[in-house]
Amino acid sequence: MLQDILMTVKETLQKSAILNEYQIDQLIKNVKWWKNGDRIYPGTIMSKINSDVNTTYDILDIIKQIGILEVNYEIYCSKCDRFKGIVYRALNQIPKDLTCDCNHIIEPFNDTIVIYRVVNDGTSK
Repeated sequence: MLQDILMTVKETLQKSAILNEYQIDQLIKNVKWWKNGDRIYPGTIMSKINSDVNTTYDILDIIKQIGILEVNYEIYCSKCDRFKGIVYRALNQIPKDLTCDCNHIIEPFNDTIVIYRVVNDGTSK
């Protein structure tokens, strides 16, 4: 991630007053390694900055609004508690007849988790 993008993220988060300075610094240490195409899992961010779920999603949404992230959906079967390893950019892209490895029918609103994908690390114009 380029330095000017990191500064934009840091300044935006400081203005939002959602995180304290220590949490922002911990997040920036993580963000600096993000590259285009990387998947960002809210749980990982949560543990890095010691925040709750709602705050973590608020932070990731702020970074999304800057143009660095986009929302994606990863298939996670709630019946057998397993990831399928498939990621979609929109819920309406998930096939209606999709099943997990145990043949449970995947329900897009119950069997997906919101993750993020890096779409702008500042390296491409």
